[in-house]
Amino acid sequence: MVIVSYGTLKSASSFAWQIVDLHLKSSYDDNVSYMHHRNVGLPSLYHKEHFEISDSELEDLVKLLDKERIYHFKTHSVFNNIAFSKQSLPVLSETLNRYFFQGKVKVVGSIRDPREICLSAMDHARRKTSDGSFFGRLDHLDDTIPHVKRNFEKAIIWDSTGMVEWIPYDLVVKDPLEVNVIISQYLGFDPKAIEAQLNWLLSKKDRIVQFNKGKAKRHESELSRAELSKLSDIFSKEISFYESVKNRLSGSKTLFL
Repeated sequence: MVIVSYGTLKSASSFAWQIVDLHLKSSYDDNVSYMHHRNVGLPSLYHKEHFEISDSELEDLVKLLDKERIYHFKTHSVFNNIAFSKQSLPVLSETLNRYFFQGKVKVVGSIRDPREICLSAMDHARRKTSDGSFFGRLDHLDDTIPHVKRNFEKAIIWDSTGMVEWIPYDLVVKDPLEVNVIISQYLGFDPKAIEAQLNWLLSKKDRIVQFNKGKAKRHESELSRAELSKLSDIFSKEISFYESVKNRLSGSKTLFL
């Protein structure tokens, strides 16, 4: 099985990844192979426009799917052939498509209001301005917009598979324990198995990878009226998509504020 912890930028995808990672370590110990960020064997996945996987590497991925082990990726990207184009890779496209529907590829998707991502990206930039990193270049609101736009293009591509279990950021803030329940049910784990470790993480938020403010709806209080109007117009499609993702959890006991 391959598990992908995917997320739009600054949407607590690292927290979702930690939950999946805790379950895998709890359930499988040394029988699990972890492949995330920049692991050898498949190309670097972090901050890429796509998983830039060649034909031979796609064949390797199919072999991984046939094995007993579980491979866990974390990324902000998409497969470059996630639509499984039958023109370029007819056999592999059908094979990967079948694996999705057989449940051998599981995708936990983290997502956030795009206006919030812009604010959080600027926070990150202020901490990274001296090292020339990707986030260090996003220290103005206008700089963040094209990157957030591209992020949502990827999210919508992932969503088109119909196989993503989405975790909205609002839920992470309001009820992180419920996030564990949702991920556990999706992947077939017992949520109580990591309850102690998760409570330990939550008791001191800096134990959560890349934890920032942990605050939802920041755009309502931190953007000027003009900025809010501008971003709401620019991201109208993306905001609608985010709201539709939240609405899919309407059957959950958790109600959004």
